[in-house]
Amino acid sequence: MELSDEQIKRLEAKVRRSKVAQEEAAKSLEDLDRKIAGLFANKEMSHKEYSKLITEVIAPSHQVISKDDLSLQLDNIARFARVRRAAPLFAIDETLRSREWIDLLVVLSYLGFSLNTLFEKPLPSVDITGTRGEEQPISKSVDNLLYTYTPFKLRGARREDYTMLLLPSIRGDSIVGMWFSNEANYFYENGVKVITPDEVRPTRISEMRDLVYVNGEQYFRLEIDRRIRDGVYYCRMGQYISPLRNCSRHKCWLWSACDGNRFWSKTPRSFYSIAKVSPNIEVRVDNYEKPEVLTQFENIFEFEKIDELLAKIYISSVTFMSHYMHRNPLIKLRETIGYRVNTRSIALAINALWLKDFVKALLLRDSALYTWVYTKHFVWSTFDVNDVRRVSGFFWNLITSKKDEKTNKFIKGLQSPNVTEDLVNFACRILLHTLSHVMHEEIVGALQTVPDNIMYAYSQNPETDGKFRIFLFENAERGLGLTESFASRIQSGKEKFIMNMINKIIERTRSCNMGIVSSVSIEEASKDVKTILDRLDSYNRVLNTSFGISVPVEVARYILAREDAATSNLIDKEDVSAFLDDILSTLPLCWDGCYQCVRLETDCHEPPYEQMFLVSKLLLIALLNEWQRIFTKRAITPSQTAAWERPVIKIGEARNLFNYITNATKSVSLTSPWISEQVARAICDLAEKKKIKFQILTSLDMNVETHKNALKVFAKRKVPEIQVRVIKDKLLHAKMVLIDESLLIIGSANLTLSGLHENIESYVVLTNADIATESLTRFEELWNMAVSLENVNSKIAEEEE
Repeated sequence: MELSDEQIKRLEAKVRRSKVAQEEAAKSLEDLDRKIAGLFANKEMSHKEYSKLITEVIAPSHQVISKDDLSLQLDNIARFARVRRAAPLFAIDETLRSREWIDLLVVLSYLGFSLNTLFEKPLPSVDITGTRGEEQPISKSVDNLLYTYTPFKLRGARREDYTMLLLPSIRGDSIVGMWFSNEANYFYENGVKVITPDEVRPTRISEMRDLVYVNGEQYFRLEIDRRIRDGVYYCRMGQYISPLRNCSRHKCWLWSACDGNRFWSKTPRSFYSIAKVSPNIEVRVDNYEKPEVLTQFENIFEFEKIDELLAKIYISSVTFMSHYMHRNPLIKLRETIGYRVNTRSIALAINALWLKDFVKALLLRDSALYTWVYTKHFVWSTFDVNDVRRVSGFFWNLITSKKDEKTNKFIKGLQSPNVTEDLVNFACRILLHTLSHVMHEEIVGALQTVPDNIMYAYSQNPETDGKFRIFLFENAERGLGLTESFASRIQSGKEKFIMNMINKIIERTRSCNMGIVSSVSIEEASKDVKTILDRLDSYNRVLNTSFGISVPVEVARYILAREDAATSNLIDKEDVSAFLDDILSTLPLCWDGCYQCVRLETDCHEPPYEQMFLVSKLLLIALLNEWQRIFTKRAITPSQTAAWERPVIKIGEARNLFNYITNATKSVSLTSPWISEQVARAICDLAEKKKIKFQILTSLDMNVETHKNALKVFAKRKVPEIQVRVIKDKLLHAKMVLIDESLLIIGSANLTLSGLHENIESYVVLTNADIATESLTRFEELWNMAVSLENVNSKIAEEEE
């Protein structure tokens, strides 16, 4: 609609009045904020009074003012009101065609773009002062600052001088002085003051006169002064880092057990080695205008373009990633670095009801996937995942079959699957986080830009329109044109473009070897290195055979160093430590996938020790496979019966095959030419505990030692629920498992350790009722051809002699 000059004037006058009122309110609040900060700095106000005012008055008031970003909306109204007609656009085209001179700035200004907008920096630059003893400060963009000048990260400068950015913490500290000079902008998020400064002032360690302390979560305390350069002492329980020789924290909850000596280090180590500081970056989408749908697929998911999106990026806390401590301490910040960016975005919107139904269906039909999600959720909800000592203790108890309240609860949950709403919601979060990583990588590659130019965020709860969204937004004020470029590719290619993108992700993810990132050559390694490899292999064999999972990387590191007596005295040996990282890199870093497929990197928004619990290759592939079916016009919604009947095809390691057996509730009928001794024991334990009836059909091959030992296990244990028969006169080569007379698995894997964990195998899982019934008939035919193991006990006894 075209506006008259008079209408534009009236509109602009109303906008100005509204903006003035809002700016006056914001200025009054800022003045109050500064006065309160001054009173606190001058010790005219207690920390308790200060925190109460900030939490109950200042932060909520800022949230109200910035809730709908009124200032931005008013600017947009004024800017677009000046675009009265499309004539300038045609004038540009006509002028360019005739090759005449044109004042582009005049035309753009007429279209509503201010000169400030045309020439402003993509993101604010921040000067870092006093870092190298030079007159000119270092200048960095604010997003780069979050990683390079993370709070409490010690940074070396010229002449062995060190600096550190000291920020106040939620739990209190003795920090005095300001770490920034001028506040260019700031906002509050969940009671935390987020500042975008013009200049940052790291503290020179050499110039410190007083001891500075900073309190973190769970009783952790960091102490800093000039002696930090000479090395620091530390509490092995992750409670204390100090340049002081002796622990003086008499109020520590461990004091009665420690007396300041038991857990306190005897010799100092460098701060770098003790405190590898990782920033925990929060990325929040504050608000956005109504998305423009680019392409939609059966009301299940759609790609959207968003021209106005306000995002907040800041450091919420820092994690100390120390191998010297049993727990990785965390410091939450009361005041921090960050920024807001008004930009453009591509969004992937997924129908929340569909996704929850789909995930629930997966968990009900795929026992291997249920096991992984259930395990991650159990550890996540039961422990602080940054407390490596307790998490490792839990896995060590599983490995060594030591029963306590937590392991009993975990095993019960595996044996009696219960797909709760909480579990489904957790699985949705895992899926969205994993999908965010691969979508980010794919779009960065497609646009041939650097990863820092595009940020991601995802909604952990459905948006107001009932959709989960993954936002991939440009990390620059007003954007860099990347959104428009990607949107045009979607619009021109539509379904074909999206299908090709999904196919590429699936191909890359499937080709990623789940079990190996790098290989370790141990031919020239010492006996101690081989011992560690053997022990690590034994952990995973036990966990895979008993529960269908493996041990997480950092947990494995801790078990080797602290829990396992066979390896704890080997880890620090020189010829062993050189191999340790290579050995651990053979484990899947994302736990049910690997580093190659989900691309967990330092710019992941989740804290380091939480990342492995919040990704899943299995969930990702299942979702993308479903979307492939949508594109091939064979989509079936998970709520329909046919969803349970679709075949599940597995190629690679067959470690999850045994997991289907452990989740049986009534009966298991199986054929396997060879069985390992360890698998035989696991079957006997399972049958005794769950009273599951087993019919096992196998060969009488006494030339294979582990198979012979498996037959001895069955013969000696004599579990009433287990019947074993062998085929004597013909070569048995069939591999089949029928669970509860309703789920059929056919493939190449024997129930041996090599078949389950080492060889490249393939198998298919079928839940069609007719196929299951037919398979049971064929199994009974084979069963009738075989003889009972009891009838060949004499041969086993002869072999034993």
